[in-house]
Amino acid sequence: HIRFGMEFLNKPFRVFSQAPNVAIARANAFRIPDITITPSVLEKNDKDQVKNPIVIMEVLSDPTTSIDYKEKLVDYQ
Repeated sequence: HIRFGMEFLNKPFRVFSQAPNVAIARANAFRIPDITITPSVLEKNDKDQVKNPIVIMEVLSDPTTSIDYKEKLVDYQ
């Protein structure tokens, strides 16, 4: 918890709910996480997708758990 908290200490950041799109470079694709925390200055690619998220969160539910664990988790790494 301390290491996670130190990332945000004295740094401006932005929190988004289901937006913006997060670029997945190796797949040349994007994902839309449930919650994304980014630096206050966003780095975007030419498709207006965020390249520099600090934290990505997915809310698990029965219908989406398989996709979140098998597909999205791999993409986000």
